[in-house]
Amino acid sequence: MFATTIAEYFVEKEGVALHLEIGVNDLDAFRNLMPDEVYEKLGRDPKPLAERLLTFYQQDLVIVPDNGNPLPGRIVSMGPEDRVTRDAITGEPLPAGDEEPEVVIRAWIEYRWDETNGAISIGRSWASNRSMGSGNSSNSRSSRNSASSRPLSGTSFQYPQTAGA
Repeated sequence: MFATTIAEYFVEKEGVALHLEIGVNDLDAFRNLMPDEVYEKLGRDPKPLAERLLTFYQQDLVIVPDNGNPLPGRIVSMGPEDRVTRDAITGEPLPAGDEEPEVVIRAWIEYRWDETNGAISIGRSWASNRSMGSGNSSNSRSSRNSASSRPLSGTSFQYPQTAGA
């Protein structure tokens, strides 16, 4: 399997569960979900985690039911783990090989709703898509990549267990 990041969505009666396997090459795309230490190792100026999580749930990875209001998210668990080896065609997990496994960020996020009786939309917000294409960021890709070749080394993943944080 060639994807560096894998997302599995589980639509349930209570909401949507999202299981992410984020590859190192995609950390910047998920920067608002990362703890402060990783966020800053990516070459970003410090910004409160609570503010970044709100941006993540409302702009970066949005789940919106028919009523048009983004669902609040909650990180159930998140941290570095070895990448699961997968079949190149089916994506099914395979037994581990002899080579050293790649480290990824595995995250389980819940988006809960009170009730929904129609469709949901999953994706990025229009505002977020527009800003990504502007090219006016003060943080260039080269400065982010040079911040650290191992942005996950020695990082602690501690998150409060409350909605939206």
